[in-house]
Amino acid sequence: MDFLPANSTLFQCIYNAIPFLCTCSGKASLKVGGTLLTVDARPQPKGICQFKTAAANGVPQPCICQISSWMLPSRTCFVEGKPLLTTASKAMCSVGGTISVFKSASKVVTGAGVSSVNTAEKNDFSWEETKGTSDKNKRPEESKEPPPEEAPGGADGIPESAPSQAMQTAAVMTAAAVSLVESVLEDRDQEKQAAAILENMLCSGDCAADKREACPYYQDHLSRSDDEVTVLNDSLQLGANYEEARFQRDDIDAHYTALKEEYGTTYWSYAAHHIISGGQVFKQEPEIVRLADFLHYDINNAENCIFLISKGHGYGDETKAERPISAYDAMGRARLQWHLGGHQYTLPAEELKLIRQRIQKQTGQSAADIRSYADLLRQDMADFKIWLRQHPCWYSRDETKQKALAAKFNKGMHRISRRIRRKLGDFTEKPSSSYPYYVSKEAYRYTFTLPKTEKCIIVRRTPKGIRLYRYRIRRDPKADDGFLILKPIEKDQSPYVFDLPLPVSKRPAYQEKQRQCIEFCDNIGHFLCIDMDQAEGLPFRPDFIKRIYCDPSEQENSNEDLLRLEKRQAELLAWFRDCQFEHYMSPVTMVRRRLKEWRELYG
Repeated sequence: MDFLPANSTLFQCIYNAIPFLCTCSGKASLKVGGTLLTVDARPQPKGICQFKTAAANGVPQPCICQISSWMLPSRTCFVEGKPLLTTASKAMCSVGGTISVFKSASKVVTGAGVSSVNTAEKNDFSWEETKGTSDKNKRPEESKEPPPEEAPGGADGIPESAPSQAMQTAAVMTAAAVSLVESVLEDRDQEKQAAAILENMLCSGDCAADKREACPYYQDHLSRSDDEVTVLNDSLQLGANYEEARFQRDDIDAHYTALKEEYGTTYWSYAAHHIISGGQVFKQEPEIVRLADFLHYDINNAENCIFLISKGHGYGDETKAERPISAYDAMGRARLQWHLGGHQYTLPAEELKLIRQRIQKQTGQSAADIRSYADLLRQDMADFKIWLRQHPCWYSRDETKQKALAAKFNKGMHRISRRIRRKLGDFTEKPSSSYPYYVSKEAYRYTFTLPKTEKCIIVRRTPKGIRLYRYRIRRDPKADDGFLILKPIEKDQSPYVFDLPLPVSKRPAYQEKQRQCIEFCDNIGHFLCIDMDQAEGLPFRPDFIKRIYCDPSEQENSNEDLLRLEKRQAELLAWFRDCQFEHYMSPVTMVRRRLKEWRELYG
């Protein structure tokens, strides 16, 4: 084992053709044929770093050669607790180059180990021989070594022959160093490319490099970009696949079949809905698309299908206000979610508070974060990707195993489809049971923003004046004759009907009738006028008025029959939702307000 004198030992980094010295700082030192190097030694490089130069596109970069620690120092020789360097010692520079001994002009100690050094007496130390006779048995003159010769060289301690030898060696090594750097860079580029590909692959990436290179899933990423992988999202094909899979039938299909047989397409059309949306979600997940393509998964498979209601003709011609009414009309009768309008939607900000309250009340779940159908699906896909990345490999040369892997992927996708399908199907029994999966904004609003119950006054003409009917209107989606039920409101033994004679008169008896009319109307704000303009004859101006137009054949129909039409009921629900008091007003307060208005109008 050779220890290294600081003034005569040259080191070299594999990325630098020019050898250099190392120096030690601090007071811990030992002189034996020159100051010996400890692990405190730090390089004093010169010349150009080939690695950094190559990384800088050929612009010469100086060698800095910073190191953190030395490897393979002496295990037996220490100077104040710091190991000495030996010919086997190496270090790693900050860019990854290996630094090792290039040439040591003096070999100081061979075959011995130093147990300790007292630096207070630097030239007086003891040796513990591992072999041979101890120096303690020798006479002083016999054990005394001749004084070491001064190392040749100039003032900087480098041997005179070292520069010429170093330059000759550098010339020989330059080509090899450049080739080595290019090889290292090429390997690193390949590893970076592999890392980038593995980042987009839905597997663990734990396989060996040779196995990875042979994997068609990996090669597919090398051979084409994400943009070249197509998704054939076809609703017609989805519906056809569903019809062929007749063995896959459940209560959801039974409801759809019965609905189609009873109504056909008279009031609405039917849409084959991709449960995992092909366009708005699946196509936006390139990692899943690539793996699905590799494993031959079809987004148009029957298990990813559910039929919902839509409106093919005339919907686009309706006004913005009429479209929701069409949707509510259809959902109320069909008890299926409305498909039109897009799966990525934003609910009106002014409705969010009401929606959260009703979600909490109807489902018992917190609804701090209200998300669209597309957003929920993206979260499902993100969770699925986490599961996929835990799988070690999606490829096997064994065809049987490959089919099993494909079946495993398909099972994961089908699990998502079946879970959401069940949620969408629960709409038939109770719309809130579909929470949080609503394929359209109108399906969401139909469930949580339409009023469940509302008080209303229906005003109709009579031969002698007008007649007021006081009702509570309640939603009942399961009712055979529609989803609105009219329940008369009889208060304090007062009937739910009040007759107000016309024309208006200032006679005391008539004024008393007007006052009684105000009290009869209580705090009800919604007035439905049957073929009348602005509730003529009322002693006050109602807060919310809606006119119902009737055909001549309907003039003698009861109030219940007039409101039996689904379209008319849908209009009422939308009206009730959009026309609401900002704050609750008690009956006493409302009656006082209307009496004051009446006195101002009629003196």
